[in-house]
Amino acid sequence: MNSTLLIQKMLFFKKIHPNYNVPEESAAEDFYLKENNEESIIYFYYKPENQIIIISIEPDIAYKTKSKVFFKAINQGIYLGNWKDINHDYDFKESQKEKEKFEERILKPLNVVYHKRSFLEQLVF
Repeated sequence: MNSTLLIQKMLFFKKIHPNYNVPEESAAEDFYLKENNEESIIYFYYKPENQIIIISIEPDIAYKTKSKVFFKAINQGIYLGNWKDINHDYDFKESQKEKEKFEERILKPLNVVYHKRSFLEQLVF
């Protein structure tokens, strides 16, 4: 799936599931480009844990019709500045748990086909 379509699907998901939108008092705003050649950033809010997650989406240069998604970090609370990087601040087991939570809460409801690739588990759509 190309990155523009994937971004549209994720933004639509947030529209129909507003509980995943970051609270207004947070300074986190999605940043996405209409050009299919740069990284886009999307934030999701996990209300039960009071966490903001950040993912990036970029086109797969090798396959023009595919996208790469990176789960980058988790912020504790709604005010930015409490970030912990996946695969860096979390150990392997904790990182896996957080990635699986993202897959269950966001990706599965999107009903998109993807596979995991590499040590960092970049997702390819």
